Amino acid sequence: MGCGTPIEAKTRAYFGQGSGQIWQENLRCLGNEPGLYWCPSSGLGVSSCNHTQDAGVICRDLKLVGGVNACDGRVQILYDNHWGAVCYNGWDLIDATVLCRELGCGDFAKVKGYIGPVGPVWMDNLSCTGKEWTVRDCPFTGGVSSCLNGVHAGVLCTKFVRKGMVKILVKAKTGVNVNGAIIMKNLLDRMTEVVQGPNKKFNVTWRTQSDGLVFHKKNTMAGQGSEGLNPCMPVN
Repeated sequence: MGCGTPIEAKTRAYFGQGSGQIWQENLRCLGNEPGLYWCPSSGLGVSSCNHTQDAGVICRDLKLVGGVNACDGRVQILYDNHWGAVCYNGWDLIDATVLCRELGCGDFAKVKGYIGPVGPVWMDNLSCTGKEWTVRDCPFTGGVSSCLNGVHAGVLCTKFVRKGMVKILVKAKTGVNVNGAIIMKNLLDRMTEVVQGPNKKFNVTWRTQSDGLVFHKKNTMAGQGSEGLNPCMPVN
């Protein structure tokens, strides 16, 4: 069919019920057959199935090869029944991020480059904006003739969450318990609003220390009338 790499087998008429003759049942392919016709089965046209059991498959015309897993390696695009490369010219973090999302490999990307091997180059000067669902929707030019340096695009994708820490200083009057539930909630709501911004991309939580408290007194110089309390707040 020339549809790329199979990534998921579907059953029970996942894409809707077909009609007419059911030709094969109990397929037992080894993976080296040139087509389904050559796979062992109950026999051509011999079937006790009905169309509520129709088989399906999801294929992808994009993959990464030569890396440590399916989310790492040299970019390969299927075109005209042949796998080809993406040229490194213009390849950047935005392009790589679109590709990682398309592969279901996460939203974080590290750009890589690969020398060769010799073969077709289907895309050059890829220029994604970051809003595309697939790299095929991104503007690009040329092919093998314009990829003069022979360096192919690659990427390392990851789903790992990046974490950071924000420290804040709260000043309070003597005797005020800033670890109280109401004060803690109000502070967290305010900090969440500031850190998340309009995109609401980050999760914010307090870091509770070994004694069960978030805030601790900070040493102050003599003569200062307020207490400094220093919490730690992870940002995911």
